[in-house]
Amino acid sequence: MTDESDELEGHVYVHFDGIKKSAEWIVKDYRGNGAFTDAQIEVLCQQFQMPRPLIKELSFYVGNSLDSDSEVDLLQVTKSKAIAHANKNIRRARLLLRKSESIERVKEELSGLSNIFAITKADAEILPTAMTADQDLEQQLTRLLQTPGSAALLKPDHSPSASDNRRFQVVMSCCYIWEDAGKDFGFSNELDDTNRVDRVGGIYQFVQTVAAMVSTSKHRLRGEVFHKDITHFKAYRLGRDPDAFLNEEPEFGSPKTV
Repeated sequence: MTDESDELEGHVYVHFDGIKKSAEWIVKDYRGNGAFTDAQIEVLCQQFQMPRPLIKELSFYVGNSLDSDSEVDLLQVTKSKAIAHANKNIRRARLLLRKSESIERVKEELSGLSNIFAITKADAEILPTAMTADQDLEQQLTRLLQTPGSAALLKPDHSPSASDNRRFQVVMSCCYIWEDAGKDFGFSNELDDTNRVDRVGGIYQFVQTVAAMVSTSKHRLRGEVFHKDITHFKAYRLGRDPDAFLNEEPEFGSPKTV
């Protein structure tokens, strides 16, 4: 027999489309055919003097990163935290109800809640019942609060640090291919047309070109946005801690106007 604290432990991993993205990636079923068209493969080969087999390999890597069935965007949700988040909404809903707010307004606090952690079938029915209740709504809200797992608000555990994981995978794929081609990872700092410092170099232009091919974003992906991803790759290949390596990495020259 387990106590209540044991029952509240556990995690689920959920896709979160609302996580801020650095580019509007084209996420779809690539059917294992890679992300690039033949024309795009040719452009990359010519522009960056890369052998076709390496670019085709990159196409498969990027396609896997952006495939709709990939687990790249799965983020951890802890059961106890999700239930606690839901309870805040439920208490707020009950307070609004006691202040004679409209039923519609009260139920707005319940929108987005899930019964994914309900322990029994009866527990799972409490939330749907509350969503359709009118006269006994306060009673149903109290039942939700008294029944752990009957309602949960699925939020990633580390939402402030939740990042564009698909970008990270695309950048990593580009780095592996760039390294396999024997290319240099050097860069310089330059001022862009908005007077912001940006990273400029072969690998940065390569990632930007690939990103433009597999996203619908109207703006170029700035090198500064994915600089940490490239540094992570370099640290990994050297067996170093990425954060420490980033702090130690020298800046090359002073910014110059583009």
